[in-house]
Amino acid sequence: MNLQDDVDASAQSTTDMHNKYATFYMELINPRMKMRKGDYISFSLALSLEHLYGLTNQEKFNSLNGCGRITKKSYKWLFRYSVHSTFGKSLDDVYRIFLRWTRVELEDGRFLYDATMAFRRIRSYATWLDKYGKQLHDPPLNDDDMKVAQNVLKFTHSYDKHGRLVMWRNLPKIEIEEHKKLSPIQIFRAAAWYVHFAMFDESAEKHGLIMVVSFSESDKLPWVLAQEFRVNVSIQGLTLKASNINLVNIIYTNVKIPWLRSMWGSLWFLMPTHVQESFHFYEDGQREVAELVGDDYVPEDFGIDKGRNCLEN
Repeated sequence: MNLQDDVDASAQSTTDMHNKYATFYMELINPRMKMRKGDYISFSLALSLEHLYGLTNQEKFNSLNGCGRITKKSYKWLFRYSVHSTFGKSLDDVYRIFLRWTRVELEDGRFLYDATMAFRRIRSYATWLDKYGKQLHDPPLNDDDMKVAQNVLKFTHSYDKHGRLVMWRNLPKIEIEEHKKLSPIQIFRAAAWYVHFAMFDESAEKHGLIMVVSFSESDKLPWVLAQEFRVNVSIQGLTLKASNINLVNIIYTNVKIPWLRSMWGSLWFLMPTHVQESFHFYEDGQREVAELVGDDYVPEDFGIDKGRNCLEN
C-alpha cells in the first residue's frame, strides 16, 4: 500500500471514528481547545501517530513545486532546527507530545486522541521553528542556556502538591550588570530552553504548568522588561499558540506599580480569552500562591514567606 492509499484509508476511517467517538470527545475536551468536524478521533495512540504522520506527509507533498522539488514551505517539515535531542527525545516523541496534548480520558480509563487537532498544533510549532529555530541551532541549545536562565534571568522550577510543573521567576534577584551583558539572542535561547523543558516534562504534560513571577518597585525593573520585550513576543507565540503546554495559571506577585498594570492592559487584547483568564495580579500574593501550590512547595529563596504565618496573614 502506497502513501496515497494510506491517506485514502485514513480519510474513510476518519468518518467512522468521528461518528462513533466525536460526541464523547466533545463532551470531555478542554474548552480551551477546538475540535473541528471531521477530525480523526481514535483510542489508539499508535494509529493516531500513523495518521498524524500521514497528514504531515500530505502537507509536504502539497508544498512541492511543479517539478517535485522542495519549496520554502516544505522546509519546516524537515524540522531542521528541532531541539528534541537536547532533551534526549526523538522526532517521534515530538509528534507524541502533541497527540497527548489532545487526549481526553473516559470513565473506563481509556484515552481518546484527536490526530487532526494535533496536526494543526504541530504545524504551528513547525512554522515557529522555521522562523526562529536557527537561533537555537547554531550552536545547539544546551545546558549553558539553562544556566543563563537560572543564574542571570532568575528562573527556577519545581512541582506543586498536585504534581504540576511550577516555573518561578524572581525579578528582584536579577543583577542588572549581569543582565546587561546578555544579548537578545542569549535571552531568547534561555527562555526557549525553559519552554521546551516544559513541553517535554511528563508532569507538565499530565497536570499542567503554573508560572509565578515576583516583581518589585526597583527602578531596574523597567529596564529589564524593555530589554526582554521583543524576546517575550516570540516566546509567548511559542508558549500560547505553538506548543503542547497546558497553562493553568500565570501569577504576578508584589505588583504595586500602576504602570505595570497599564502595560499589561495594552497587551491584553492580543491574548486569547483563556489566557486572559489565567492571569492573576496581586499586590502581595503570598497567601494565594501558598494556597495554590502548597505551603511547603514554595522555593526557600523566592521571597514568599512559608509556614503557618503565610496562610494566616
